[in-house]
Amino acid sequence: MWSFMGSQGRTRSAVIPAAIAFLAYLPALTFDLVWDDTLFLRDLPLYRGQTPWLEQVLQPFVLSPSYFRPLGLAGFIAELRLLGLSPWVFHLTNVLLHSANTLLVSLLAAALAAESGKSPDLRYPQAVGLAAGLVYALHPALVEGVAFVSSRFDLMVTCCLLLLLLLDLRLPPSLVRLPVLGGAFFLAALSKEMAVALVAVLPFWYLARKQDSRRPGSAWRSRPGLLRSALLTATGCLLGGLAYLALRFHALGALLPATAEGSIHVGGPLQHLLLAGRSLATYARLMLWPFGGQAPIHFARLPVPLDELWAWLALGGCGLLGAGLVWLIRVQPRSGWLATAALFALAPVSHLMPLALSGGAYVAERFLVFPLALLVPAVVLAFPAKAVAGEPVPAGSPRRGEVSVFSLLLLVWLLGCLPALERTLFRWRGDAPLWTWAMAMAPQSAVPATNLALHHIEAGRLTAGLALGEYAVTLDPRDANARNNVGLALIQLGRSGEAEAAFERAVERSSATALYWSNLAGALREQGKLEAAERILLEEALRRDPNLGAGALNLGIVYLLGDRPDLAGEWLERARELLRPSMIHQAEEELARVLEPQRWLRLGDKLLAGGGAAEAKRAYRQAAELGAGRLEAGVGESAALIQLGDPEAAETLLHQLERLQPGDPRVANNLGVIARERGDLEQAAEYFAKATKLSPEWELAEQNLVELEAESRDVR
Repeated sequence: MWSFMGSQGRTRSAVIPAAIAFLAYLPALTFDLVWDDTLFLRDLPLYRGQTPWLEQVLQPFVLSPSYFRPLGLAGFIAELRLLGLSPWVFHLTNVLLHSANTLLVSLLAAALAAESGKSPDLRYPQAVGLAAGLVYALHPALVEGVAFVSSRFDLMVTCCLLLLLLLDLRLPPSLVRLPVLGGAFFLAALSKEMAVALVAVLPFWYLARKQDSRRPGSAWRSRPGLLRSALLTATGCLLGGLAYLALRFHALGALLPATAEGSIHVGGPLQHLLLAGRSLATYARLMLWPFGGQAPIHFARLPVPLDELWAWLALGGCGLLGAGLVWLIRVQPRSGWLATAALFALAPVSHLMPLALSGGAYVAERFLVFPLALLVPAVVLAFPAKAVAGEPVPAGSPRRGEVSVFSLLLLVWLLGCLPALERTLFRWRGDAPLWTWAMAMAPQSAVPATNLALHHIEAGRLTAGLALGEYAVTLDPRDANARNNVGLALIQLGRSGEAEAAFERAVERSSATALYWSNLAGALREQGKLEAAERILLEEALRRDPNLGAGALNLGIVYLLGDRPDLAGEWLERARELLRPSMIHQAEEELARVLEPQRWLRLGDKLLAGGGAAEAKRAYRQAAELGAGRLEAGVGESAALIQLGDPEAAETLLHQLERLQPGDPRVANNLGVIARERGDLEQAAEYFAKATKLSPEWELAEQNLVELEAESRDVR
């Protein structure tokens, strides 16, 4: 059992790497949102709206129907509601989570060192914790996991799992383990589905704990209560997992992940094996040698060709990795089993079951956050105790050179991590540096070119955006997003016919994406095809996604162009609620046009011509309220009153207008209509004649006069 002072010392030393981790990633607070961050935090209104938060978190994550991550979503929603769309807030949370994980890695490594009995020196556990924390804090392969806001889920699941393992070390083998460790696993599962990796990790975790590192290669040593602890921990995790599955089924109606659209094709069994081997080898390389090769997209041709040399070399490398683990287990059992646990933590992301990664990617660096938390203590624990603790070694000792080598390696490693981390970190500061870097690292993937094209288009660099979009299409003709970006550039360049064709091809390749339908309607709108645009927006885009802000804006503009400000206002108000903050001004500009009185006058004329007198009356009154001339609005309203069968009200209104402007032909004409319907043909003739005299070129007044004269002859 740890002494109080020993535990307190380990805690103090663990704070140092946690603080260094925070300082190393502090520049990230100035970074923008990138990639998926912009989609679910900025562009989509779901988490920015006022829907009850419990309703928001107990549904699939918006990016995939397979993802049920209420704990992470709760954090994002809280940040959005408290501080709005401020990138520094999300980055700060990620940096703090990485610091917390670094603290937990330090404490876990120190606890394992104290339990191992490898050195009687009390400085040894503190030194192990400090060394492990520093390596984890500055490991360059973790940059994506911290700088990419969407990696929050990986940071959270790692935090929960590390806390679980630390509690497993510290709690007595009693029933208290069931709720505490079960609760920790439940929270891990609510953070990300990768928590299932603990199932593969726990057996090797306990194999590491059962080994006597003082006797390399020895048989099991007896540890009272360890087996009971293992059974209680496993039972607690099982209960926590069942609770998660029950909540998932209640919220989603399913236990197993839904089949994600665009899942990669792995080919035959041998190709599947090559893909898994290549994935595992890439992860191992990034963990063991992170001084080059980092990238947001790790591209591979899929299915892996059977004649690809690198795939076979990677598979062979996995064999060497396995042999190395066997050797390490024999000479350093605790480190060997911990390293094996880290390897098995990669099982869910090594394509044993195919993952849905876009753009030809086969691995993602954010998946290393938890495996590295196990590998780093394993490596540090493999060092000679005297090298880690800084104990003096006699000059004649045969291990003096070994201690010096290990100490030097650790120092060189940490010094090499700093520039590698900073260089990689600043590439995540915004879309332009991120996707420029990604294009250099994965030139065969369409994803970097597609995202960089969108960045240029949104910045107004349309020619550059169009060129990059067309280049992305050549890389992957099936990429609907690339086709959509080509359409966006073309429509802003005034080439709406070509844009229509680009959007049609995007829709063909991804008919479920409401945004592509909305953009297609926009191209039709620009060509004056308002009826077709309205139909597509109502029947395709907004039916698929009623909360599509771009669709609501598009439909509002269509109605404005069709002189339906009454319908446009409703959709533009909705667009203002749904659009991302930087686009709200577009909805507000269109709403200002809704308030133009001439639009309501034209609407009244249109409704009146179609027989909608009641709606026309409201339109004319709205025009008057918005500042239309009293005469223009009143004449229209009088016509609506006549059509509604209320000539008395119409006549009263017209006489008021006549006093306001005696010489208006429209007033005279409408008074003539009322007189004719009353049967006073003589007075009607006087009014029609007056209107014709006031406006000789007005055909309606002349036609009314001619028809009245014909009617008078028939009467005679």
